Amino acid sequence: MAIQRMQKIEAYAEKMMTGSFVVEAFRIAHEMPHVRRVTVNAVRLAKAEGYPHQDFVAAAALLHDIGLPIVQKRGDHPTIGAELAGKFLQENGLFTLNEIAEICEAIVYHGRLDGNTPLIHILRDADILDLLGNVGIMRAFTSKANLLVYHPEHPCGETWGLTAADFTERFQASIGIGPTIMDQINFQMSCHENLCTESARVWGRPLRDTMRQFVTQFAQEISASSAQ
Repeated sequence: MAIQRMQKIEAYAEKMMTGSFVVEAFRIAHEMPHVRRVTVNAVRLAKAEGYPHQDFVAAAALLHDIGLPIVQKRGDHPTIGAELAGKFLQENGLFTLNEIAEICEAIVYHGRLDGNTPLIHILRDADILDLLGNVGIMRAFTSKANLLVYHPEHPCGETWGLTAADFTERFQASIGIGPTIMDQINFQMSCHENLCTESARVWGRPLRDTMRQFVTQFAQEISASSAQ
């Protein structure tokens, strides 16, 4: 992996992610610390899965969210980000056209459940892993700070125990994740089921379990305090 090339890509990503956002709410939980964690996850996954092009992986991870600052609809950021990434990589001669196409394809598909290449799977899994564990809990509280933490009748969240498929059905029915931060945590836990690579599934399992333990312990404490 050419260090100078990656430094140039990271500098561009940082310039994009630290500037102004059209929708400032999109900045929450998606600043450079997130990007760097995803990059570390992605390179580690590439090594574990035997994917040979770690430079592709690092580039895609560093650039995967650069569309967020300039979109008004969150769902547009992968496509817009891929366009920006492709232009930047080509203008700077950092990869061949075919390599740039592969990197940009991974950026387009990183937030979707379709797309079926090793690079797409690695980038998507690296991004999902950052939703899990204590980091995931921190991101849930940060990103949903405007919501109630819990509802007294549902201290675990009304979505406790739902699967990834259940949440997909909720989204298709325009129901959404749920009204509380605990529901956001439940949603993030369910994303473990969407991991593609065996390495990510193994690494993500204890992180998911950490979140589950947090929710159950939280509910026990809430129930105990309510009973007094």
